[in-house]
Amino acid sequence: MDVDLVDVHGSAASGPAPRPADLGARSSRRRSALVVATTLAVLVALLLWPQPAPPPASTGEGVASWPARGPLAQDRGLLRQATLAWEAAARTGSLRPPGADVSLLYAGPSAPGPSVVLRSVGSDGQVLVALARTDRGQVQVIAAEAVDTTPRAIVLTQQGAYRLLVPPAAGVDLVVRRGDGIWQRVETPVDGLTAPVRSLDGLGPVLGVVGSVFGQRGLIETWRLQPTAVVPVADPLVVTSPAWGRDTPLSPPEYDDAHAVAPALRASRDGPLRVAVLAAAGIPSGRAVVAEVTASRPDLPGHVLVLTQEGSVSTGPPPVVRDGLAVGVVPRRDGRALVLVGSSPAVAQVQVSGPDGRTLVSGSGTVSVVLPAPVPAYVQVAGLGPTGAEVARLRVALAGPVDQTGAQPSPEPEV
Repeated sequence: MDVDLVDVHGSAASGPAPRPADLGARSSRRRSALVVATTLAVLVALLLWPQPAPPPASTGEGVASWPARGPLAQDRGLLRQATLAWEAAARTGSLRPPGADVSLLYAGPSAPGPSVVLRSVGSDGQVLVALARTDRGQVQVIAAEAVDTTPRAIVLTQQGAYRLLVPPAAGVDLVVRRGDGIWQRVETPVDGLTAPVRSLDGLGPVLGVVGSVFGQRGLIETWRLQPTAVVPVADPLVVTSPAWGRDTPLSPPEYDDAHAVAPALRASRDGPLRVAVLAAAGIPSGRAVVAEVTASRPDLPGHVLVLTQEGSVSTGPPPVVRDGLAVGVVPRRDGRALVLVGSSPAVAQVQVSGPDGRTLVSGSGTVSVVLPAPVPAYVQVAGLGPTGAEVARLRVALAGPVDQTGAQPSPEPEV
């Protein structure tokens, strides 16, 4: 995969290699641009990220006490038709039967006919929720299952689109990641049923629950919406904290970076995949991601460098992860290379320098730099603690790790 690299701020990594005397000035300009870009990103996040919801009202016993909602909530004839349809489907053995009492959670117009959500308590005491739709005057119950007393939402599927019936006074903010990777806030109208969301991939949209973590707003849960499920199901992709810990909440862009890892490992349908993003940076039409992977499959690597570009996904040379630093190297056939470094919360600042000790890039969290051709044999990556003392140092070759004696192993394949 021939990756056309960009520098850390997104400018094209092309043209003649800079003279050594230019590196200091260019590094200064990059750091200034990074401060401006970071400030703008924070301002945009504050404007777009859902703000804290008001304290939730009492919801009694969860879904068992939800009120009837929707424009057709008072249509007793529709409720009667839907109840009879549920009982008829249960007699065929295709659905769980309702209890003695059936009540309405939602009824409203849709195409080709009204949609109805029913609630009952089964003979075993479990709360059951059933979904019904109407076509040409006939009511058909398409799903019925036991639900948790406080589901995040009830899922209605209509003509390939998903709509969510959310709890009244839920006290949480919800966001949905569509199949094309676009996140949008779930706006809840008075009747509790959200606008339709369509999925552009086979996995279905992701429902995210937004809350406060480490004093910041972030994703605290993710669920998957599926056409045959009454409520959101467990997300097969679990974006978790790295082994070295974290001090910021999970953000939608970080989830997207983790989402790119599963296809590269061909593991999205082999059970839950736990991914922690250690570092990520942009490349033209894509991303480079260093991730920590855990799964039920023993053949999956513990750490991986994943490259996405224009719809294609591949893995790069194995990253070096040690002592609170994660370093990925993306070589290019023209001799340039991207060095991507992530760090643990214990590392306050990262410095990347060449063999001569001259600093190429520095910063906190994740840093990256494009090295012009001809690249040096290796780079030195140092991690500094809060007091400025060095807490970690790695020497990394552009085609693989270099041990402390300077011996370089066989180069990894070029990407």
